[in-house]
Amino acid sequence: MRYRSNRSETGRAPEYPPINDHPSIDDVTYDARTERTVATLRRSATQLTLVITDLIGAQRGCCATDLAPLYDAVDPEALDRLFDDRFSGSERTVSFEYEGYNVTVSDNAVTLSHVQ
Repeated sequence: MRYRSNRSETGRAPEYPPINDHPSIDDVTYDARTERTVATLRRSATQLTLVITDLIGAQRGCCATDLAPLYDAVDPEALDRLFDDRFSGSERTVSFEYEGYNVTVSDNAVTLSHVQ
């Protein structure tokens, strides 16, 4: 997996990659201008809820188990079921707030941005 940073003059990328060698993530990019992190999912990615908590935990520099339960923000089982068959031809997107981030899940990516 590669980690790329699109630095701007005013923004600064995190000093560490948000996540390394995750089995469900192909690539992670951070854009300091928009302060957005995008994790591109592998085609074989499963359990997107684990991707979300692992990615946010890495962004915060902590273990995913140190975060509030994901079910406080979204039904994890429903989210995983919704994206079980991501390549069926129908596009889907779900957005919610969790741990100070706007989380957007699509068929091929998880996007994080800070809640304003």
